[in-house]
Amino acid sequence: MKVGRVFCFFEQSGTFKNRFKELGIQAEDFDILDDFGQTDHKVDLFAEIEKAYDGEPSIFDDITPDDLILAFFPCTRFETVIPLAFRGEQRQQKNWTDEKKLAYSMKLHGELHFLYMLLCKLFTVCLRGGVSPHSREPVSPRALSEDIFPGEAEARHQRQNGRGRLLQKADSILVCELRSGAECNLRAA
Repeated sequence: MKVGRVFCFFEQSGTFKNRFKELGIQAEDFDILDDFGQTDHKVDLFAEIEKAYDGEPSIFDDITPDDLILAFFPCTRFETVIPLAFRGEQRQQKNWTDEKKLAYSMKLHGELHFLYMLLCKLFTVCLRGGVSPHSREPVSPRALSEDIFPGEAEARHQRQNGRGRLLQKADSILVCELRSGAECNLRAA
């Protein structure tokens, strides 16, 4: 596929952005933080996703079907260990009271619901705009979202696998063969 620009969401390290730039592909980082001095656009992406989903002006207005979104979506609540926490069976919960375990479980369920809704809205916005979204997935062998993520977006929802060919990073998100001239061959791992 020919890539116009790359929008790296929830990414502030510059790792992927800078690799794309080395290959002549325009890329920019978007995050609410700038701990590494690499964030091009310091923005609340959760708010931007909500605005775009509701049809309001947002950063998505400037993204075209020729562009690519790499979303490093916050994923800790989608890990396979989360059901252990729901049941109060994680090691650190061993000496907790049942009441404390239940309160923690309710808190985690609320966070999971909030993040899952945002993830679905992000993919819905991308599908409406004809943009190809690719989201990072937790390192675990089987992530919770693999069991619950629906439809066509699931085919685009990539699992981490550490086999990124040219984007060498411990949490590579795609098997991605990049060539100069803004050509990118993306395929599921």
